[in-house]
Amino acid sequence: RDVERSRGLGDVYKRQVQSSLLIEYYDGVNLASPTQTDELTLLGAGQGESANLLLNGDAETGDTQGWIVPSGLANWTTTSEAFGGNFAFTPTGAIVVTALDQGVDLSDWNHDTAVPGLRYRVRARVRSNTGEHDYRLYIDLGDDFLPLITGAQTDWTLAEHADELPAGIDSATVRIECANNKFGAGPCDVSVDDVTLQLVYP
Repeated sequence: RDVERSRGLGDVYKRQVQSSLLIEYYDGVNLASPTQTDELTLLGAGQGESANLLLNGDAETGDTQGWIVPSGLANWTTTSEAFGGNFAFTPTGAIVVTALDQGVDLSDWNHDTAVPGLRYRVRARVRSNTGEHDYRLYIDLGDDFLPLITGAQTDWTLAEHADELPAGIDSATVRIECANNKFGAGPCDVSVDDVTLQLVYP
């Protein structure tokens, strides 16, 4: 069984697996049958962090490819006023609240060979372009969206949250959101860039 799994450069996460090793060899004396060693127990593990599991988390396709807008909410687009690269995400004429979601399959990661303590980490660069509208960051691990970060900083800010991945979770959805909380709210104006979901151990 695999001791370590890799999905690209730097894309290694903690796995611990147990197996056994038994060697047969000819000792040069009894050539009729091989000599056999005692069975040895092998225990292997790796550690590190995955690559970004989100597609187009940095908006560098120039659009929202890989993301979906929940039904009934205003669309998102990209802006050239980015934290890094050429593009960032921003809503288009959102009224009150709008969101952008992306689901990720975690079944290759969180299964019977994953060591307890496997963690997830969500990061994004965020800013409120007016200082009056909130950016929000959520994750859904199967029950409902959990609020991770809320703010209205006008400078690019690192929003980051990490926690242990519950056992048996085989999918997750990351949500970025814009909220205009003013009375009679109109368009919502935030920018979000470099959104990542990673699995980390330890």
